[in-house]
Amino acid sequence: MSEQNDLEQVRRSARQVGDGARLDAPDLSDLAEAVTGMATRLLASGAGGYVSVRDLGTVGGPGVEAVSFARRDGVVGGDSPSWDRFPASPDDATAYVTGLVATGDGGGAHGWRAWRGPAGVGILVCAVGGSAAQAPQLLERALSVPVVAGPNTILRVLHGVLSGTPGAAAAAVELDLVGGTARAASIGDIGVSVVADGVRTTPPTRAGVVGVGSRSPGRRADEVTVRWSRELSVVVHTAGVDPAGPARAPEGSPEHPAFLCARLMQDRRTAGGDACVVAARVGRA
Repeated sequence: MSEQNDLEQVRRSARQVGDGARLDAPDLSDLAEAVTGMATRLLASGAGGYVSVRDLGTVGGPGVEAVSFARRDGVVGGDSPSWDRFPASPDDATAYVTGLVATGDGGGAHGWRAWRGPAGVGILVCAVGGSAAQAPQLLERALSVPVVAGPNTILRVLHGVLSGTPGAAAAAVELDLVGGTARAASIGDIGVSVVADGVRTTPPTRAGVVGVGSRSPGRRADEVTVRWSRELSVVVHTAGVDPAGPARAPEGSPEHPAFLCARLMQDRRTAGGDACVVAARVGRA
């Protein structure tokens, strides 16, 4: 949001997302009103900013999520983001996953994907390099990797899918809602932070590039398993996001994942560069 003409574009985009999510007429009206209010406040501030609207799908849904946050002097500022979810309350979700992607002019592409499995939720975050023309296609290829069980297995399959390409940094997370475990593995410049029952764990990231070289990822030592019983929160972020950011959130903080993603994106280190932040919460919103 930087000028008045952007308001109508945001409203059209929100309507398309709402239609795709099959919101009924009252919820579509509420969504339009909320998004209009978010965009209007950003314009009135004089700084502009961003409005993100997405279909929550099978993870965190059903519903549509709208998040806004302000920008100052070309860099995302410290204003508190506004957040709405239509039609359900976040308290209705056993597991809730959300994320934000910032695109810049430095080349490459960052993105994420989440899915529901028989026992829980899987998350894949990728960052690829390359030209502005090639990177989006490579990212789409990476995120379309077949769904398999276990982070190490996902990274092994991804390594084969990306063989012969410039490769990618990637992190895979599996949240077992039945067994009460969180498993994570990552390669390259991607950070993962897991808070289980108030105790933080930062799994080590293995150096390397997925899809490049003969050494396939997925050794047993590459994967970390954390157990939880009451509540669990997970943050995954690509380069450009302050790695200390997740640690600054109070342990057990009720901060909603959408707010957490927006705050970390606000504080990202590299203005104008690509970045991706994904946050998940299990047990409460």
